[in-house]
Amino acid sequence: MERLQDAPVGGVEGIHGHEARVPWKGWRDSRKAVDHGFSEGGPRNSVSGMNFFEMRLAFQTDVSDVQKALSSGEPGFVLVDTRSAQAWGQGRIPGAVRLEDADLRLDVPVVTYCWGPGCNGATKAAAKLAAEGFQVREMIGGIEYWIREGFPVRTDAGEELRKPDPLTALDCGC
Repeated sequence: MERLQDAPVGGVEGIHGHEARVPWKGWRDSRKAVDHGFSEGGPRNSVSGMNFFEMRLAFQTDVSDVQKALSSGEPGFVLVDTRSAQAWGQGRIPGAVRLEDADLRLDVPVVTYCWGPGCNGATKAAAKLAAEGFQVREMIGGIEYWIREGFPVRTDAGEELRKPDPLTALDCGC
């Protein structure tokens, strides 16, 4: 029986066992430039990490914060649904406007949303609106997480509560 360390590496005859450690070590060392030191216990610059997360908070919001603002009656922003007309018809966040129908003003902040984490429609719309001079934030989680939180969805027939997708966790733990 052939021992594992004697087997050819990557199907290449002549590279066995200990000899394979050199290419592996080289790959591992080249990763350091990409992972910024995380593989060795953490980032090398906590200030850059802090800046990164502060920037995310400056340009993103979540469904709970949006719901709280909308419930106040004076949210201070326009909520923009970036999904298709068909998706809009299936249900939307109460108080939202469709991107194609929105009459936006530069002096009123905008919050964009789309279907959920697997969709970047809100990100694309936010980037375009920011390029046009709007103050804009993206609502992370989209309508998927809005529904998961138990918030109502508006249809042409009125408001309703929907059951969350059974394939997603009911409690993310945050």
